[in-house]
Amino acid sequence: MSMVPATRSGFLKSLSNFLDVFFLAFLVLSSFFLSLLNLPQATFSLIRFIILLVLVTIFVFFQLPLLFINHLRASIASPQDKSYISKKRKFILLKFPIFLLGAIFVFNTLAPRSPNTITIVRGEEASSSANLVYEAGELEKPRLLKNDFAKKETVEVAVGFHRMGDLKVKVFSPLGERVVLPIRIEGETLKIEPTVNLRPGKYHLKIVSSEGTVLEEGFTWGVLAINIDRSIELPGNDALLQFAVLNDTGYTICNADLDLVIKSPSGKKFEFTTKDDSIVKEEQCGPNNLIDKPDYYAHFLVPDEIGAYSMILTARTDNDEHTITDSFEVRKIVPFDVARTAPTRINPTFPYSVKLHLTSEEDWRGTVVETVPLGFEISPSASGISYDGVETVGEEKIISWNLSLYRGKEVTISYTFDAPDKSPEFYLLGPLRFTQDKLALTSFEEARMWQIAADASPKEYTSGSGQFTAEFTGDHTIILIGGGGGGAGGASSTNGRGGGGGGGGAACISVVSLTKDQTYDYSVGALGGGGAVNGNGSNGAASTFVVGGTTYSAGGGGGGQAPTVYTGGTPGTASNCDTNRTGG
Repeated sequence: MSMVPATRSGFLKSLSNFLDVFFLAFLVLSSFFLSLLNLPQATFSLIRFIILLVLVTIFVFFQLPLLFINHLRASIASPQDKSYISKKRKFILLKFPIFLLGAIFVFNTLAPRSPNTITIVRGEEASSSANLVYEAGELEKPRLLKNDFAKKETVEVAVGFHRMGDLKVKVFSPLGERVVLPIRIEGETLKIEPTVNLRPGKYHLKIVSSEGTVLEEGFTWGVLAINIDRSIELPGNDALLQFAVLNDTGYTICNADLDLVIKSPSGKKFEFTTKDDSIVKEEQCGPNNLIDKPDYYAHFLVPDEIGAYSMILTARTDNDEHTITDSFEVRKIVPFDVARTAPTRINPTFPYSVKLHLTSEEDWRGTVVETVPLGFEISPSASGISYDGVETVGEEKIISWNLSLYRGKEVTISYTFDAPDKSPEFYLLGPLRFTQDKLALTSFEEARMWQIAADASPKEYTSGSGQFTAEFTGDHTIILIGGGGGGAGGASSTNGRGGGGGGGGAACISVVSLTKDQTYDYSVGALGGGGAVNGNGSNGAASTFVVGGTTYSAGGGGGGQAPTVYTGGTPGTASNCDTNRTGG
């Protein structure tokens, strides 16, 4: 036997084996990469069928050159190889059913699967993808693993292998209105991002899958606020912790029972509660007051252990219980020690001051930057170093100070903000950043943001008289509007003149100090009655509020005059008020 035929036979045999391996690898890899595409279930099934059809067609065309190659090999092969080639031909005939069954098996193995349940995961349970696991068939219906989110937290929903196109997601606000929020799927997790102007309170989530699986659950966003005076504490500091509690519609709660657990890096627990006054309930807590103390607060002596400390805050009310988690750091040394003096809960009708006490470990020169919401009106504070500039960047305002800091010397910078007169709302300040002048690189920034709950829920009375019971001790804003006078009757003759219009009631605005649980008399001025034909309108009544011996009053408007004068009624006047506005 010559060397040439043997060589050619070996080459063709290797080529045949190479084509077999190449085709098998192509099948597996194409199936795998198809499974990675973010396609709806129905679309995936259609494309899978098309690709299978294409692969089958390609397979048939693959066999033609293989049969031809084996024919050539048979003509030049040795007697020993001819027996092998005969078996190879028979195997080619079996390749088609083997390929088809293999392709279906690979596609079914790699295809996306739909779970029987969808589970919302949040907080510590959602800290790693290993925890975002659904268990098909084990749950009769979806359930929330955690009910409460901090303002900045992302809601995470375990959806297994569902595709975004398979799901219809709707989120409803505490007022029952549908809200549009950024929603995406990463791996097996659907994520719902909070927006800057998100109203605090209880939200409703509804998810419907293409298979009909329905999830309807409630969760809260921003009903608890927790602040610590330093985002990075030093051992031995007397840390001040501040808290605010809101109900499901976003309004202030002053009688909640609070429990706080601080856990050190080694697992040691420090517990605080309103039951033993280690968490203090401020008596002046209330939605309409202006005070410089938080609604709830506690002091924590920072231990020597270095690392990240977790905080678990639980608030219990008559109707519900909410829990959020947060954290802060303890370091032995920080380049900049930043201590904040700022409110945790505000009445948005008043301005508030923010002070930042800075101490540098080394001499430093640069720009300090604070970020606040776009709607905040910024002005200088009475004390502290005022800012050098305020600029708008996107949905935020940037406040900046050009500073020279010296080692160990404390400097206080400050500003005053006036939030939009809108409540309830939840805002975030910071983090404060230190940047170098020339390079604009961040040298240092706070480890967490400052949280502010805004609430001013007024009690309104539109008729009658009675007693108002103060819910807290402190300043209250009262707004009184007197009743408008009634219009006079017109003349009875043809083309007779119309009666004079009634005078407008006055407006009275005052800030008064009230005592918790004390009652105060009020009266809402009634509107004056319209006059009969050729008759005068009656006067509107005054609205009053009595504190001590002082009566705050918004007088009613006078009735219109008839039949000879036909003039409008006199405007009402206010008395004993900080702001007196005469009626129209």
